[in-house]
Amino acid sequence: RKPRMEVYPKVGWGLSWECEQGVPGGNVSDFKHMGRHQDRVERVLQDLGSNVEMLELAAARELKHAVIGNLTNKRLYFDGGAVKALVSVLQRHVPRLGGAASADVSALDVSVEIAGHVISGLGSLACNFQRGAEVVAGSGVVPLLLKLSAGVFHPTVVDSSARTMKILLLSPGAVSVELLVDHLLLLVQLLRDNSAEVVELAALALGKCCLDGIKSHPEISSYGILAEVVHLLLRTTHPKTQEACLACAAAMLFQNEAVARSALELDIFTLCIELVRRPVFNYAVETLLMSL
Repeated sequence: RKPRMEVYPKVGWGLSWECEQGVPGGNVSDFKHMGRHQDRVERVLQDLGSNVEMLELAAARELKHAVIGNLTNKRLYFDGGAVKALVSVLQRHVPRLGGAASADVSALDVSVEIAGHVISGLGSLACNFQRGAEVVAGSGVVPLLLKLSAGVFHPTVVDSSARTMKILLLSPGAVSVELLVDHLLLLVQLLRDNSAEVVELAALALGKCCLDGIKSHPEISSYGILAEVVHLLLRTTHPKTQEACLACAAAMLFQNEAVARSALELDIFTLCIELVRRPVFNYAVETLLMSL
C-alpha cells in the first residue's frame, strides 16, 4: 500500500472545494492537509529569500510546479507574498545573465535555471488569476521581462520571459498602454527576433498599444511597424505568430488614415487574399479588411 503523501501529490494536495472556499463541509483531513500546505508555502518563500542559490533554485522550481493550474495554491502563495519574493530573486540574478563571456560558467548556468523557474512562476501566478496578473504587472517587472525577451540572453530566459509577458498582455487591464509605449523601440526590435514566442509577444503588445491608446498611433506609424508586420506574415509559418500579426495590423489600421494609406502601398489586399485560403485565419483577415 502506498504512503499517504503519495496519494496527495504536491501539486494537487487533495483539498475539497468547501475547504478552499472556507465553507463548512470540509472534513478534518482537508484542514490538516491545508495546514501542512500552508507550512510548506512559508518554507518555500523563506528559501526564496535565503540568498543561497541551491535553496533558491529548489524553492523556485517547487513554487512553479505547485501553482500551475491550481487556483488554491496560487491564492496561498499569492497571499504569502510570492510575487515580491520572486521579483527580488530575479533582480538579484539578472546581472549574471548577460555576461556569459566573463562570468563563471557554473554560476551562469545556475542563474539561468533560477531565472527560468522564477519567470515561469510569475507567469503561472498571473495565468487565469486576474488579481495575480495585476500584482505581477504592477510589481515593476514588466520592463525587465521585455528586456529579457531579447535574443542576447539564454533561450530558456528568453522563452520564459516572452510567455509570461503574453500572459500579462492577455489579462485585461494588467499592463498599461503607457508602459508599453515607453518601450516602443524595444518592441519594434523584438518584432524582428527569430523566436516565434518573442515575435508573437511584440505583435500582441503593439496591437494593444493601438487598440487601447489612440494617442500612440502617430508614433507607431512613424516607425514603419505595419511594413514589419506584413513582412512577418509573408515569411512566418507559425500559426500563433500569424494570428498575432494579423490582429496587430488590424489594430494599427483602425481609425488611422495615415497607416491605411501605407497599407495600400504595401498591397495588403494581395496578402489578405493569400491568407484567406487558410480557413483558420478567415476571421482575422475579415477584421483586417474591415479596418481598411
